[in-house]
Amino acid sequence: MAPGVWPTDMTTFPTPDFKLSLSALADTVPLRRVGTQEDMAGAILFMASRAGAYVNGAVWLVDGGRAGSFPSTY
Repeated sequence: MAPGVWPTDMTTFPTPDFKLSLSALADTVPLRRVGTQEDMAGAILFMASRAGAYVNGAVWLVDGGRAGSFPSTY
């Protein structure tokens, strides 16, 4: 699992050299919100279930579409 923008100590209580607030970071996500425990739980439950039994060697982006919003480097 590769999480996107999530509320952590760093994003909720940023240090002086960290210039973006949590709401500013949320604006960089196409869904316009940060991830939640429920967002990650859904992906984990799928992978742990029989439905995910044949998924192997994949990195799942659980990022609200953020990675897909950047220009391709190809």
